[in-house]
Amino acid sequence: MRVVSLLLLLVLIAGGESAALPVAESSSEAVEIATGPDGLLELERQEKVTVRALHAWERLPAEYLRLAQRMREETSLDLLGANLQRIQEWIVRPEPLPAPIKEALRKLAAFLEKGDYLDWSQMSGDGRLAAGTVARRGGKRWIQPEDAVMAAGLAAASTPPGPTSSADPASARKAATGDDQGELTAPGPEKVAAPAPVFIPDPDFPALPVLAIERQRQLAEAKITAAAGGVIDSGDGLNLRVPPGALDHDRQIVIHAARVPPPSISAGVIGGQTAPLEVLQSWDVDLGPETGLLPEALELSVDVSAYPTERYPLLAPAISTDGRTWTRLPAERRGNNLVFETRHCSPILILTLDVSLFGLAGATAVALPVAALTYLVYDRVDEFPSRYNEHAPFISFNWDEQPEGFEIYWSKKVPGANPQTGFRDEKGYLQALEKLLEPYQGKETDLTTNIRLGFKIRELNRQYLMPESVRKVEEALKIAQRYLKTRNIKKPLLTLPVYIVPSLKENSGHIHNPWSGRRYMILSSTLDERTIYTTVLHELFHHYQTGYVWIDRKGHLPLMEASALLMEREALPHYRNAQPPILYNETEGLALAQFAVFRHGLDGPAQWEETTVRTFGYGLTWFLEYLRDEHWVKREKKKAEDFHAALLSTWGANKYNAIHKALAWAAGGDDQSLAKALADFAENFVLKGPVDKCGSRSPYGGRYNACPLSDSPYGAGFVSQGLPDATVDLSKNPVHQIDDDFIRPWSIQFLKIQGVPGGQAVAAVEIPREWFPAEGSKRSVFSREGAKETDVAEFDDEAPQGSPSAWASLSLNEDAFLYIVDSGQTGSGWVYDYQPARIVLLEPPANIESKMENGKLRLKWQAPAAAKKVAKEMAYFAYIEKNRVGPLTVTGSGPLLEAAIAPEDAPFWSGAETPPVAMVSALIIGQGDDGKTVYLESPRSDITGGGNAGNYRMELSLNSVSKPDQCDEHSKDKTVPDIFFHGFTNQSFTVHVGTDGGFAFSRQWTDSYGEESMVNLTVNGRGTFRDKEVKVEGSYTYAYYWKEKNDEAYQQVDASARFKGGGKFNHGIFFGHKAAGQWSSNGVVHYCPTRTNGKCQGWKTDYSQCSGKLNPVVSSIDSFTRMP
Repeated sequence: MRVVSLLLLLVLIAGGESAALPVAESSSEAVEIATGPDGLLELERQEKVTVRALHAWERLPAEYLRLAQRMREETSLDLLGANLQRIQEWIVRPEPLPAPIKEALRKLAAFLEKGDYLDWSQMSGDGRLAAGTVARRGGKRWIQPEDAVMAAGLAAASTPPGPTSSADPASARKAATGDDQGELTAPGPEKVAAPAPVFIPDPDFPALPVLAIERQRQLAEAKITAAAGGVIDSGDGLNLRVPPGALDHDRQIVIHAARVPPPSISAGVIGGQTAPLEVLQSWDVDLGPETGLLPEALELSVDVSAYPTERYPLLAPAISTDGRTWTRLPAERRGNNLVFETRHCSPILILTLDVSLFGLAGATAVALPVAALTYLVYDRVDEFPSRYNEHAPFISFNWDEQPEGFEIYWSKKVPGANPQTGFRDEKGYLQALEKLLEPYQGKETDLTTNIRLGFKIRELNRQYLMPESVRKVEEALKIAQRYLKTRNIKKPLLTLPVYIVPSLKENSGHIHNPWSGRRYMILSSTLDERTIYTTVLHELFHHYQTGYVWIDRKGHLPLMEASALLMEREALPHYRNAQPPILYNETEGLALAQFAVFRHGLDGPAQWEETTVRTFGYGLTWFLEYLRDEHWVKREKKKAEDFHAALLSTWGANKYNAIHKALAWAAGGDDQSLAKALADFAENFVLKGPVDKCGSRSPYGGRYNACPLSDSPYGAGFVSQGLPDATVDLSKNPVHQIDDDFIRPWSIQFLKIQGVPGGQAVAAVEIPREWFPAEGSKRSVFSREGAKETDVAEFDDEAPQGSPSAWASLSLNEDAFLYIVDSGQTGSGWVYDYQPARIVLLEPPANIESKMENGKLRLKWQAPAAAKKVAKEMAYFAYIEKNRVGPLTVTGSGPLLEAAIAPEDAPFWSGAETPPVAMVSALIIGQGDDGKTVYLESPRSDITGGGNAGNYRMELSLNSVSKPDQCDEHSKDKTVPDIFFHGFTNQSFTVHVGTDGGFAFSRQWTDSYGEESMVNLTVNGRGTFRDKEVKVEGSYTYAYYWKEKNDEAYQQVDASARFKGGGKFNHGIFFGHKAAGQWSSNGVVHYCPTRTNGKCQGWKTDYSQCSGKLNPVVSSIDSFTRMP
């Protein structure tokens, strides 16, 4: 019985196996505790047991390893990486699995639930379980919680705490309901043995009862072959025509007369009463098991000659795809037949309004046709969440008055509507309608045949009855429908109800697209005109997508969002080139399209929550655009406008892993093509430009003035979506590991390595070479040193060929960035995960001490933070006079280490005095062709020891060129200060050079230029004296003021400069280098331009802002002399 298998099975899966409630166990059953194996038991406590882990511990029956291989080949599902919860989700998921695989998964789930892969022993002793104990009794297994110690005698008559079976209500609800705001996810066709049905609703969506459908008698039966098609007639008015190829396989079709409940919708007559719609006739058409849409539409016709339009102005067919709600089908009147199509057979009814039940209120001079006065009313929409029914009641025109394919309802509370009737001007409508029909007075008026009159009445409907905000939505729907027709995208057969409400708090609008059940669109009436057109096209296109894929939340939602967002951008020229141009907000949804979602991988988030999955789909739109432009157009030489229709057809033709297969098709046909496309997309479109936030916007950001990285991919903001923090803080953890748990399959991973203050550190990055095989799945690694870099670089391998890993170092003077693109490698290993990459904080030794002892140079230092974790790989070198010595033979333990250098180990050092020494830490990264060990070094430490420490006198001169480089416009043709920059010559500074060669200098002094002027000067800076070379940098400011004696005139200049310079000793003589730098000044002059008889006729004040360069001829470090 198809009705039973469709409706009853739906309930069983919704609340069957996954919703079974725990029951009391028999007191005779003993409690067992798990005793091993130790490693596997620890994974059990952490709830991390996967099929791969069982295989590694040799606890997996061989049949399930073969099953994993079969599932990889036929469905691309990774069974080895799955746990019990994931397997249970696969069993009940809407996207069907082959029956043998599903049955094997049920057996595997039972094996995992029972826990026989662990070692068990019967509980003994005092019968008390310690926290963390893994226990079971009678098939129920649990981990003893921290706050409970259960006595065995008491436990025998109660439910174990925290069972890990499918009794968890949250798990049951997740399996029972879809992820799109709680709509029910329909099952496959097979029956499932389960306890009593339990339907677990989403808190915001009502639990709709199953429709009571009663078969009364069989009317007709026929065997229809898929190739030839055929016709079957019920004998009581229903005729079913099956075109060749419409069925997926040969089917036995049976038609029954049926009794069904009507939908909860009423109809009314303007100026009259309302009454519920009636079921005129109903049938149950049984095609056998259906798992989605049929390949092509079936044509049905109903003989309605016995139902005259003057009494039955409304006749409409409807079907139920979920056994709980009714969806109207578009139909047309052909003579005495009502003809419609469907790709899904189920109970079918014909709805009607019998106007003999009520009449018109008030008298009119002209007899008005009832069809022109009929409207529809939803006092409340059964499947609406409560927040939408707050806007009820909803009204609409007679279905015959609606645009093809739509049912537009609006709340009586929308702006411009009379809150009592919902219409804009009911009285004006009746008057205009009466005037229109005056020429037809006394004549028979049939609106189904008088097309011209019917068109004029529809115009009056919109002019007088429809609020302006609703009319704009209707117009946007028509335009979007016409545009999609130009794209050769098939229109779905199901009519789409559109509900317009006064406002929506959460968004502009959306479509409710359950896997089965009644679809509807809901829109806000307060949208601006630009947003209306964009939102309507986006949501209507979702409806069109359902003509290709029979919706399920997990398999199709991401690509649906990606595709719809791309369609918005593709439609822009069509809307802008319309006459007149149509306002269109093409960037409305792009704020949601973020590159960061590619961290999930092309197969989507691990946590299939509605918000996470939808957000992933928005970001996926960029990859879809890339595939259209870079492959479909550039390589295949095809038109961009044909891409979407071909994509949808390919997508809908795949039953398993439909999204992945559709993307692979768009990339060239297979995973190898998809891998190349993803790597190119990542390097040249995602990672080219932006680092974080808006950055330099990337090619797509620049094209659409969008910001694809406003959601940072590096921070902890994606933890709630199941993605770990991607910011690496080596100061807290000096060795960071990147493993398969972090790198999701087919993903782009973003990592930010935080810079180290002071800059004396690098990030040593180790990548296993097994990531880069010659053939098969592989990974690509890119790096970026510094946020100002606009392009990424391929991983620069510094290790010798043949070493087990590739190595590179990234400077940590500021934040560095690492990017990993996985092309299907993660999860592809059958028994093991791939070797992890590492990021090691490589910094020089600290607190270095050096002294001569017994003719050797003895060094002491503090080991860097990473040394403890990579002790066997780390070595140390000393640099004396720029020459490397080492690796040093290290003694000591813990963080304090020592080494001694003999003169013979450093031929360039005489051994007569303590030399200046710098040190580095180094990691062994392989063997060179000469057999020598190759190291990756840290930056050098500060120099310690040597003969440079002491006090010195430094002389410095600074001055500018004769004229500034530029002055602002306020200075032109005006009297401005003639002093732009005043420097100094041979100013002396006393500095102390430390053992590390560093020193600082500063000085303040005052000069005067006559009695009326004064200048205050300040110099601050720092420098180094190492390896016979002096380097300095600093800043210089002066404040000049001149005041005319016994007058108001004055001049004031404030200037500043930054400079760098140096010098070098050669054979004991210091040669100073020229100093270079920039200066800037602000000047004010208060003066009298005109005087008469010595008196000023009016004071003026002018300003200047100038800048220039220091004069290299007279700016230099003049001397650097050691003081006694």
